[in-house]
Amino acid sequence: MTSLQRRGLIATALIGTYALLGFLVAPWLIERTLLSTLAERLDANPRVGEVTLNPFAFRLEIVDFALTEAD
Repeated sequence: MTSLQRRGLIATALIGTYALLGFLVAPWLIERTLLSTLAERLDANPRVGEVTLNPFAFRLEIVDFALTEAD
């Protein structure tokens, strides 16, 4: 394996890891953190339908967000 092939393999692995973390792990973590933090700090009932993140376009979308008062 040449040095150029090794560098290409490392770059591919890094981009793949970035994509995996950005598309799968980060939205789950954002949703979980958002819900627990809002519930704790605002004493409210947050609801989130879907969280999507595109790490290559740096775009975060939160669908069906609602925040209701706790009774």
